[in-house]
Amino acid sequence: FQFDLGGFGRPSITDMYMDIKDVPLLGKVRIGQYKQPFSLEELTSFRFNPFMDRSSLFIFHPFRRTGVGFYDWTDDGRWTWYVSAFRGFHDFYGNDLTDTGGYGFAARGTHCFYYENDGADVWHFGGVYSLIDPSGGNIQFGKFGGNAPELGLLQGQFGTARFKQDQSMVNTGKQLTNTYDPKTGKGNRGTAYYQDFHLETAIVRGPFSFQAEGDIVPVSMNDGRTPIFAGGYLFMTYFLTGEHRTYDRNLALFDRIKPNINSGKGHPFGGAWELTARLNYITLDSQGVKGGTLIDPTFGFNWYMNPFTKLTFNYIPVYLNSPEKYGDGKSPSVRSQANAWGLQAQVDF
Repeated sequence: FQFDLGGFGRPSITDMYMDIKDVPLLGKVRIGQYKQPFSLEELTSFRFNPFMDRSSLFIFHPFRRTGVGFYDWTDDGRWTWYVSAFRGFHDFYGNDLTDTGGYGFAARGTHCFYYENDGADVWHFGGVYSLIDPSGGNIQFGKFGGNAPELGLLQGQFGTARFKQDQSMVNTGKQLTNTYDPKTGKGNRGTAYYQDFHLETAIVRGPFSFQAEGDIVPVSMNDGRTPIFAGGYLFMTYFLTGEHRTYDRNLALFDRIKPNINSGKGHPFGGAWELTARLNYITLDSQGVKGGTLIDPTFGFNWYMNPFTKLTFNYIPVYLNSPEKYGDGKSPSVRSQANAWGLQAQVDF
């Protein structure tokens, strides 16, 4: 059971589930609210990701949902699998927000080609397939932010009518939702279902690491159109102090960084120092749907003072081509450029 104190107004539940181990044929069965099997970046805790926020691929993924799934790994640590069926939408307390439809399925498989030198040399590869039936035929990519760009954006003052949380620079608006009026015969008929085809890879060679992921998302609309959205990122990191990223072979994700020397008395600038660079791309423009296209690199560094304390700086130049008003299908594209800076101090326990 985990809860988050950072939400506005009151604490919210993140994970709440039970695992049943050693189930014949299935391995480990998980029941409750948990992270669904999407992507290396998403399953890795945000505490251990080398950037302040996840990439824009987060827009496509359900993340935490209520469901039932199973997962396991081979004894040699080379193969893992994770299969889950889940409800589509709910609030932070598990209350169902769907009426018609709203079910999903996802499966992830990974292979570790090699794991040498106590994890200092690793090659990971994986894939995900998902099929989701949105509630009432309604889906809006970017509605709840979704990390586009990779920095949480707020607008206005909390408690006022102008306050908006988790703004997204790309957004499909109501273009994929059911707005059809049978009296006038106008409006969209909504979305029947959408799929997500996902590939991921990561390489660790001592202090250097490379990671890349990509999604292709066909959306089957009830009017016969099938817009195809896509996105991806690649990043590189390098530890100036010689550490390496920590890979968990059983769960196929990255874990906590352990500095060779902690910062402290006699070593004020000890700890692990890491340089990072990422290139991110996402497009929500396809077959008349204009949700915008975003390209944004990220440059940063991390100072892991000890295994539980980290300082992070990110600089994100943002290049956006998007509709002036989401969802009306008529507004011209707008080309704009922005710059974002972020500084984060993190302690976890």
